[in-house]
Amino acid sequence: MLPWQSTKINTHTEVFKCPSTARMEISRVIRQFKDPSLKATDVLSEVVHLPIREQGLSSNDLVILIGVLTDASSALTSGQRSRIIRSFLYFKGQVPKECVYMICSSLGNSITSKKKISHGVQSALLTWLIAVYAFIEPEVIDRIYGLLFNYLEYSYIRPQVAHLLFLATKRHHVTEVRINRLLKLHQKSSSEHIIALALSYREYRYQDILDTFPRVKSSVFRHPDEMYLNELIKLRGGDSSAVKQELMYMDQFSTQLKRRKQQSAFNRINYRPSTSTMCLQNVTNTAEFVQCLDTLELSKDWGLVLGDSSNFSLILLALRHDPHELQGLNNWIAVLLRDFLFTPRSQQRTLLENLQRYVLFTGEVPSAVLEFLLNNEDVSSLIKEHGSFIWSFFETLGSSNINDLESLVDKYNKSCFNWEISCICEYLESLGRLLRRAFEIGDQVSRFSAILHSVIRSIPKILQVTQYSGVVGLSVIGFIRFFQTVKNKDTLRVEDIVLPQSIIYTLLFMDNPVIFSEVCSHLNFCKSILKDAEPSVEVTALTNLHNSYVVDICNLTWRNKAFELGKNSQTACGLSLAFTSSFANNFPLFDSHSNFRSLFNLHHAPAFASITARILRQIEDNEPECETRHEGPLTATSVVELLESEDSKWLTTDYESLRVDILKELGKLGYVGLADLLFSHLKSLVDKR
Repeated sequence: MLPWQSTKINTHTEVFKCPSTARMEISRVIRQFKDPSLKATDVLSEVVHLPIREQGLSSNDLVILIGVLTDASSALTSGQRSRIIRSFLYFKGQVPKECVYMICSSLGNSITSKKKISHGVQSALLTWLIAVYAFIEPEVIDRIYGLLFNYLEYSYIRPQVAHLLFLATKRHHVTEVRINRLLKLHQKSSSEHIIALALSYREYRYQDILDTFPRVKSSVFRHPDEMYLNELIKLRGGDSSAVKQELMYMDQFSTQLKRRKQQSAFNRINYRPSTSTMCLQNVTNTAEFVQCLDTLELSKDWGLVLGDSSNFSLILLALRHDPHELQGLNNWIAVLLRDFLFTPRSQQRTLLENLQRYVLFTGEVPSAVLEFLLNNEDVSSLIKEHGSFIWSFFETLGSSNINDLESLVDKYNKSCFNWEISCICEYLESLGRLLRRAFEIGDQVSRFSAILHSVIRSIPKILQVTQYSGVVGLSVIGFIRFFQTVKNKDTLRVEDIVLPQSIIYTLLFMDNPVIFSEVCSHLNFCKSILKDAEPSVEVTALTNLHNSYVVDICNLTWRNKAFELGKNSQTACGLSLAFTSSFANNFPLFDSHSNFRSLFNLHHAPAFASITARILRQIEDNEPECETRHEGPLTATSVVELLESEDSKWLTTDYESLRVDILKELGKLGYVGLADLLFSHLKSLVDKR
């Protein structure tokens, strides 16, 4: 137990009612990071409970936290440091200069025995400095401008360093030496951020920078996290003058970029320099693109290729399909995804949007993306934050990626039990679309069948851990429906479509009329497939299993024979005779007209009882002579009593005819699967539809 845990600060019921008390508590806990007798990880477990977002950190507290983040000898992992940066750096005052200096001194690679913090954390800290630049005294960055400029040599933090330099640059910073270094660096890397910084330098010394630069996005120096910025403004009571000034400066750069006319690019931007080639970034319309198709060259800056909203770059990439270019793009993607979890959310989304456009356009998922999906350990958080992108990548996989797809499905099947319900539903829907396409194509059917069965095996537990959620049940139904939507039915095998008892009966007893009817619809579909299947021992066994489902549904909903064993069956609805007998003996009855085996029919079961009651009311209302309402669930006895009663005028229809009329109305209301199953399997209903 930590020394301060005796005060039970985890409860917060009393400690944080007073703002001043809360701020004192925050400072007291933060100071524990400086205590060498305590582990930083233990202190962090207490920090997560503090109301830092509501109260903010003092300047001293902020200095302590930044000190912990930049201390490579600290026991905190890179993930924990990243979490602190994302969640706990909320403050009210200016950013102390000590914080800026500590961050800058922690950058770079270690050239001595002294360790450095990870590249991802370095990048995240610089991104944070950009986000809070409006709260840093200008002279602080001015003093270390030269040091920051040297850090442009490090490619992994180059975008953040260039952004900081752009924000801090004044006329006296733009020297001939720095201009030459910047241009040489551009020749070596062709970084979009280097280009943007050079363009900002040219505003001060145009005569020294006469080069024509490639096009860059106007949002290259966009604020990394405006949501976080708004939270800081709110914490300060709405004083946003400094922030507005900073954002106006960024907008000014965007306006300048839009004003510039770019007519050519450096020869080094081209893969094969030639006087007869044309840089793709100079193409302005489709006609020009087609005319110059044979002489166009891609940019070496893959960020520009993926971010090309005109899609000309992707078209050219797909047409050429150059292995060297594709490998270069894949390597670039791999580098970005390596530190993906440590980059700001806005940058994560931009990267995924560009990758999604590439995948949808080319129909191929880069191997770097597959490796990222397979090796990422925090699957739950990744899917929660970026599920729509993940599923678009996932659904693109086909027979050419079957090994990766099998591994990915296996990974998701094992982890999905811990996901949020919405993520589970999206996963099942995505799987349904993927498998439908795979079975329609008909390539490697046996391996896709194995994937299907692995998913089917996980469904019962998914339903259990989600407490038999109706939303998840509907998603399972949506997944199952892909069988019926496959156009090429020849690729479907009997063993694929006849589902196990654990799924069928669980869905039937979820008390959802849509789910119940859709299960019936699936069984109707299975009947047609089984009918055309070649006879075999396995087909016979699956046919018997399918028939047992149909018999159980008929017994439940129509025959008033719930859980009755068939002639050759050992179970009813998957339950043994001993269990159902004990269950029946202990089940309370509240209706004198009913018995245990009739309590699951269309007029008693929760799934359909209220619906059939409304239909009966409508039938009564449509009969002019009817003056009496039927009370309670419809039974043969209750109908006879009303028909024979001399004191009441009711319907003239007998019990069986009335049930048929109600079943027809259920079909009209959309419960077609249930109506089709009963009308096609029960002899008593033949020719009554």
